Amino acid sequence: MNKKIVYRVNADGKTGYGHLGRCISLSKFLEGEGYGAVFLLGPDQSGASVAFFRATDSTYQLPENYDEEAEIEAMKQIINLENPSAAVVDLLESSLAMMETIYRSNIPLMAIDDICKNNHMADIIVNAGPVAREDDYKGRRPELLLGSDYLMLRPQFARMAQGRKDNEEPDGIYVSFGGSDPKNYTLRALDMFGTIKNDFSAFIVVGSGYRNYDLLLDRATHSKVKADIRQNEKEPWRIMKWARVAVCSIGSTCWELMLMGVPCITLTQNDNQARYADELAARGVVIHFARNNEFNNDELANTIEKLMGNREMRRGMAEKGRKLVDGKGLERVAKALIRKMKSV
Repeated sequence: MNKKIVYRVNADGKTGYGHLGRCISLSKFLEGEGYGAVFLLGPDQSGASVAFFRATDSTYQLPENYDEEAEIEAMKQIINLENPSAAVVDLLESSLAMMETIYRSNIPLMAIDDICKNNHMADIIVNAGPVAREDDYKGRRPELLLGSDYLMLRPQFARMAQGRKDNEEPDGIYVSFGGSDPKNYTLRALDMFGTIKNDFSAFIVVGSGYRNYDLLLDRATHSKVKADIRQNEKEPWRIMKWARVAVCSIGSTCWELMLMGVPCITLTQNDNQARYADELAARGVVIHFARNNEFNNDELANTIEKLMGNREMRRGMAEKGRKLVDGKGLERVAKALIRKMKSV
């Protein structure tokens, strides 16, 4: 058996790129422990997922309109060819038959789950969401890694967060809605900037799957606010340190901002994000402003102004966010998988 791990993950404009991003982070950590990476991806018409990979990664891609049978056959071929030590599945909707194919190959299986699906034939289930509960997985006997202790964030964020002082008062507003931003909140945020009365610096970060980049740049030339707009930013932690507040969706970016101590105003894009945001808002960690494009720009600007001007509220949110996200989840998840592989 080779010291390789096969990752089954999708990344596209609809799913977003957070699933792939955390699998890449996990693979890089495990590479340091001597484990290579093999990726089986779904189709990505934008081709944006290619930007995530290194020359050392082995990648396979399913064809457009693939069915369950094609997915199972591809996984069988990879297992036979690569002879991996374990498999990691990170999908919104996992095929039970595909999971069973991995299970029957007698290699450890880790399932990364965001929506509390009780259908994983897995040895380890990771659900780092704030609403994950053991009762969500009744009837299963895997090792459960639940809650924010298992958020898989790039280690650079933790290092940068340690250097950020509580008495610093940057004037930036950081805006990011993930790798694809399917509802195009980014463009609305740029328009909203013109109504904010405070002095501030604007930072807008979009991913490789964002399809309105040219329109965003064009709109920015006519905006009252000069925004620093970046696509595929390799080191977002260096920009986040200049943010006093952030406007974002729930996902990897939001967790990263919490670790950095940046208070977040969230605009959620689907029901699952909204569940997370409601729970985090109840804990006083974020302000859940709106969901599914149902918001008024003037009201959002007013909320930003109030948070920008309320130092005590920002400090309280930052403190709660840092308690929730400590930046060590990637190591915890990787070590759990290593223990499982060594026990087989």
